[in-house]
Amino acid sequence: IELVEAGARIGSMPLSQAPTQKKQKSSGAFGATGLEAAFDEFDAAQATSGTIMKIELINFKNHAHLAVDLKPGVNFVFGKNGSGKSALLEGCMVALGSKASTVKSGTRLSSYIQSGKNTATVKLWLYNGGADRYMPDSFGPQILIERVIDNKSNRHIAKAADGSVIATKASEIGEICDHFNINVANPCVVLTQDKAKHFLGSTDACVRYKFFMEATGLDVTRDNILAMLDEIDRMGLEMERFDGDQEKLKGTVAAKKKDWEQATALARYEGEIASLERKLKFVHAAAAQAELDAARAKVDEHTANYAQAESKLQRNRDAAGAAEAAHTEAEARTSNVGNQVSSIIAQINTLKDEHAAADKARSSAKMKSELAESRALKLREESKSLLARAKQQQLSFEKRQLDAEKKRDARRLALKEKQAQVAELLKQLESAEEQLFSEHSSLPTRAAEERGQEDILTRGLNTLQSQHKALSQASGPEQRLTLLDSGKPLAKWVQLIEANAHRFSAKPIGPIGMYVSITDAKFQLAIEGCLGNLLTSFVLTSHKDRLEFEMLLSQARLPFPDIITKQFEDRELPIPDSALPDRLRFRLMLDAVKFSHPMTQHAIVDRAGIERHVLIESDEEGAAILFVPGGTRNVTKAWLADCYSMHKRGHTEATDKPPNGSGKKRTGVDTRTELLQITAEIGEKSRTRRAEAPLRRAQQQRRQP
Repeated sequence: IELVEAGARIGSMPLSQAPTQKKQKSSGAFGATGLEAAFDEFDAAQATSGTIMKIELINFKNHAHLAVDLKPGVNFVFGKNGSGKSALLEGCMVALGSKASTVKSGTRLSSYIQSGKNTATVKLWLYNGGADRYMPDSFGPQILIERVIDNKSNRHIAKAADGSVIATKASEIGEICDHFNINVANPCVVLTQDKAKHFLGSTDACVRYKFFMEATGLDVTRDNILAMLDEIDRMGLEMERFDGDQEKLKGTVAAKKKDWEQATALARYEGEIASLERKLKFVHAAAAQAELDAARAKVDEHTANYAQAESKLQRNRDAAGAAEAAHTEAEARTSNVGNQVSSIIAQINTLKDEHAAADKARSSAKMKSELAESRALKLREESKSLLARAKQQQLSFEKRQLDAEKKRDARRLALKEKQAQVAELLKQLESAEEQLFSEHSSLPTRAAEERGQEDILTRGLNTLQSQHKALSQASGPEQRLTLLDSGKPLAKWVQLIEANAHRFSAKPIGPIGMYVSITDAKFQLAIEGCLGNLLTSFVLTSHKDRLEFEMLLSQARLPFPDIITKQFEDRELPIPDSALPDRLRFRLMLDAVKFSHPMTQHAIVDRAGIERHVLIESDEEGAAILFVPGGTRNVTKAWLADCYSMHKRGHTEATDKPPNGSGKKRTGVDTRTELLQITAEIGEKSRTRRAEAPLRRAQQQRRQP
């Protein structure tokens, strides 16, 4: 049983002989030594990463505790029905994350718990070596996947080689399976008995198409394509939203740029104001210095006039006070302008930060847009490729449908031809029915004719009795076979064939007894007993002639003889000496019979096999021929003159000769008893026919419209 696509196969051993291991105290799979040996064995065999190394079932279905160590390569499990082979496969699927409905339709995980137990545990060890290892730093050389099932929930974990728990979520177990390319839901990876029966037993094309989609992974591809198309649509909406946000950001940036220009102009104005302030200070200082020089000059000039100079000095002091006040007022105004400039600078810094954030958002949006465009382009290319594959598969499917339609058309034409043939047969049946109705109308006349034929037959019977008496008293062998089973209407059969010979593709040959003569009267009873009903049989060369003959017999209300339908060659059958008994040692029954028509020889050799029958004088001679060690070559029966035959049963048994008075019949025919029986049967048939004549006439009247 193949378990998983990338996994090992279960060991080549009967399930009843699988080793049952006790639980070990250590957290490793095989113990330290067993782990190293198993890993070295798988590593030496260059096993694929993710190969199953060991399976352990505890209270799972009919296994109380089963542990199976696997080998690299192909492994097999065999055992009797009900021994738990399928449980091993289902345990692997459950351990690898499969749902119970995926493993077997209509089941639950709790149904795997052994009767009388509360929990069931499945453990699966995966080989984590090779080039495709999964998180080797965390898991080590092996991965232990353990799933514990109870009546209410289940626990799914993955452990490392040292027993530490690495993964506790189903999604993490799924990532391990995806890494090793293990998909237990794919029927070509794990083919369960239910899926195989459902696929092979179903005639619904939809079921087989669904199986094909699951096996090839096209259903997953289709879902991925649909998901990608939805993602493309979502990314398109996101890009449209980004475009709208980008326009808003552009407006914000323009506004912030305008504010920046205004702030720059304010800074320029601030520099001009500072320059003007410096110039104003220099102007005031120069004016004060000029006034001071003039005052000193005046003081020097007017030293004599102190009072005048003192008054002028006071005036100058007053002018200096006014200038100082003006200077203080100018400084206050300058301080107010500085505060305004500081506020404007703070606004400018805020605008710079907002502009930097806008630039960052714009670059992020641009990167996202480029990433979305690249992903959309990649998805479009994948979509085109997948659509091309889907179109190719659709064309292939349409071609198969067209071929199936052509086959159905051919079958319809064949059915139409058969319907035409059936219609032709119905026409023939209608004509035959009309003929039967016409014959029913002539029943009274035919009844009179039959009574006349009965008289003729009675006279013929008397003639046959006299002929038999004459033949039985004759010394030479003659044809007695025409008297065999004379109760059958041989003459009527022959007359019917002669009257309708034109209706046959080849004239029927029969009865066969008319074409057979016996050359040895001593073994006449033996030969008659061997041939039996073949003497009253007819040989026809085709089934069409047989149907025609049977229809003629039904119309004539004659019983059916034994009919042999076979295309024999119209020449004597050449039998090689290697296929015959030794003629020098034995008397062959074939040599004691002569055939006047080659097809009768073919029929008797084909049906009775007389070419391997020998004629014997005593039982001892027959036993010496038939029952010697190894048997006698090409001899199947030995016949005594009294019609008793000895023949092989297997290689050692023989039919005992019936003792006298035992009541057992011989295969030969007593002609006197047979003639008396024939006479009684003819009389009984005549009386029955006369008694049924009124009933037949009444039935005919009811059938007429």
